[in-house]
Amino acid sequence: MRNGLIDLYRFVLILWIVLFHFTYGYNEAYNDFAPISFSFVFKNGGSVGTTIFFILAGWYMGHTIEIGVFKGIGDYLRYCIKRYWRFWPAYFFAV
Repeated sequence: MRNGLIDLYRFVLILWIVLFHFTYGYNEAYNDFAPISFSFVFKNGGSVGTTIFFILAGWYMGHTIEIGVFKGIGDYLRYCIKRYWRFWPAYFFAV
């Protein structure tokens, strides 16, 4: 069920988004008094990387539902609850 190529794309997109925040965001936020400055920036990393990442994540979720991994509504609800509890701590920490 896991697709290694999709996971590789997701990893590259996450790296792309992190580099955007680390280079472009850092240069913009600390433009005048930055102790270090990055000569390269990923200006489109935020919008493009995030959009493509969510498209891939949505495709992956839809594909999981389409191939019939769930045998009933109970399996689907367990899956949703499991995903919720997986992401809730990160969301709580970020807020």
